[in-house]
Amino acid sequence: MKIKSPLLNFIPVLSIPIAVYLPQIGKLFSPYTSWLLGALLFFSFCGISFDALIKAVKKPIKPFFVSIVILLVAPLVVFPIMERFFPIYLLGALIFMLLPSAVSSPAIASIYNGNVPFATVNAVFSNLLSPFTIPLFLVLFIGASVEISTAAMLLQLLIIIVIPFVLGLIANSYTPKFIEKTKSYYRPINLFLLFLLFFAILSPYSKELVGNLLNGHLWLAVFIVHLVLYFFSKLTVLHATSKSEKISIESNMMFLNIGLAVVIVQNYFGPTEMLFIIFCEIFWVVLVGLFKFIK
Repeated sequence: MKIKSPLLNFIPVLSIPIAVYLPQIGKLFSPYTSWLLGALLFFSFCGISFDALIKAVKKPIKPFFVSIVILLVAPLVVFPIMERFFPIYLLGALIFMLLPSAVSSPAIASIYNGNVPFATVNAVFSNLLSPFTIPLFLVLFIGASVEISTAAMLLQLLIIIVIPFVLGLIANSYTPKFIEKTKSYYRPINLFLLFLLFFAILSPYSKELVGNLLNGHLWLAVFIVHLVLYFFSKLTVLHATSKSEKISIESNMMFLNIGLAVVIVQNYFGPTEMLFIIFCEIFWVVLVGLFKFIK
């Protein structure tokens, strides 16, 4: 039985009102966000064959190009806009735009029938480059001295990406009939895991959410940074050779590693930057449901 209702795409959106009204429950899941991401990625990686991944890795130019656009080009465009019109949110916007692809972006590509091996390579490339690009650009743009542990970043990648990937390859190699029989359920499972992930991230900040829901200035700033991402995603997919590759590139570029942003802001910055990142997270959640219509 295949589960294809388009309404399933909006399951993660429910995390927003539920996080506001039931934050104490959401906080119970907060310590397990890495596990939720890992589970989500495992179900995405179950559909990947080793041969498909090798084929994607043999052509590194496209993933490198996508990473450069995400990490370097898009921030250069956003910085002067935010500095001129939204200076209060400049730092938060810069942190957001310097983020690599979300580790869950391959899962989102999977939900919308993208090329998961290609999306995975893109995500890994950008995450490996980001420990160097984030502090470098913060120093160049705003003169802030920010230290981000490359070792910690690589450990995060190991836990959240590599381990689920290896387990998914093993499952695909040793239980192919079971994977084929059950793969139609992975999309709704992934959407539910996304719901739990967003619920866990948003719940600790429920009061800030309620207090700023009508902050038009903040919403406009968040919209503009996503509009820039959308613009560059459309430019970048011009070199895509298939529809599935196009979906993968757009998922890599539109969905950034918000979890990393939360860690950076918690350790080095203040409440204004956290507020901006939280509202980017809300936009992120809604975008998961709308991605089918804008991709």
